[in-house]
Amino acid sequence: MTRSRLDFFVLDSLSVDVESFEQALEMLNTPEFLGWLEEHGQPFTRSEVLAALLHGIQVGDIEACVAPGDGRPVEGLGPHRVPPGPPDEAWFRLTDRGRLALEAWDPWDIDSPQGPVV
Repeated sequence: MTRSRLDFFVLDSLSVDVESFEQALEMLNTPEFLGWLEEHGQPFTRSEVLAALLHGIQVGDIEACVAPGDGRPVEGLGPHRVPPGPPDEAWFRLTDRGRLALEAWDPWDIDSPQGPVV
């Protein structure tokens, strides 16, 4: 399944740790974190980041997680499962498949299926 540049930007926002929707959105919109804001050319919107997260879940690149709320770490919902509540209450992490896709992505390669980031 084809991934867009936006999909890869969102995968990159999850590359270090489990992140909440709000954390991923903030990282994408803060130039110092990832640098994709300038490449995107405009602020990332809630709706486009949510769409990319849901696409990542659908194709198996991202796993949605929930926080039990009792001090325990977040728990994965399993493959292809969307968060049960509002996205701003969910957490997300890369799957092995998503990590491999991100590691193979070269945003500066003109021959990349997504083209170079310009």
